[in-house]
Amino acid sequence: MQHSVSLAPEAQADLIELYDDIAAHGTPERALAYVEQIEVACRGLATFPERGTRRDDIRPDCG
Repeated sequence: MQHSVSLAPEAQADLIELYDDIAAHGTPERALAYVEQIEVACRGLATFPERGTRRDDIRPDCG
């Protein structure tokens, strides 16, 4: 069964902030590669949704 993965607006904002910080201290190319790796890992949850650790203390009832 394939699941869908979507990022909360807060998560999207965090990725943008992370990109900006890495780009400011490194290069935009490195920042993009890093953020893309995070996005690939998140999209991988569609195939393996039980991977990782639930964090109900951060976002309860999200799955």
